[in-house]
Amino acid sequence: MRIVQCSITHFRGIESGTITIPDHGVVFGPNNVGKSTVIEALALALGREQMAQPLTDWDFWGGEPKPDSRATIICTISHFAQDARPEDFPDWFSGERSARPVWWDETSNAVKIDADCPKHCILAAQIAFCIRYEEDSADFEFIRYFYDGPGDPFTTDCRMVPNSVLQELG
Repeated sequence: MRIVQCSITHFRGIESGTITIPDHGVVFGPNNVGKSTVIEALALALGREQMAQPLTDWDFWGGEPKPDSRATIICTISHFAQDARPEDFPDWFSGERSARPVWWDETSNAVKIDADCPKHCILAAQIAFCIRYEEDSADFEFIRYFYDGPGDPFTTDCRMVPNSVLQELG
């Protein structure tokens, strides 16, 4: 398995952006262009909070979060195995609390949500991490869930990512 794409919205200095990650990608560039933000976004989304700084106001675009502010990171995971099918990975795709299978199109670097695998696509899943400011406690809350399209995971039902799946990612 590997991360093939990461979409970031309203996290730190990134208002909105998506990066596609090649097989052997390297993050490099001048200072203050977002390298650490991308790496810490991946760490947060994939359950490696100890690798990221503690959450603060500055983790939200603009640095002044309101109760309806959300910072969201969505990682697309693919390359489960050669010719992988959802039923081959029950920890990921079996049951009503599991990931919805999606398909990664390597030719267009895009996620497809068709019911069956489109031509030239491979099995994928999406894990999201969302942060909000909780005004009553003056603290930050986060939720890690299987992404199923736009919506607010704090106000709608979502499928939490089990630790076993995160550990399988390594």
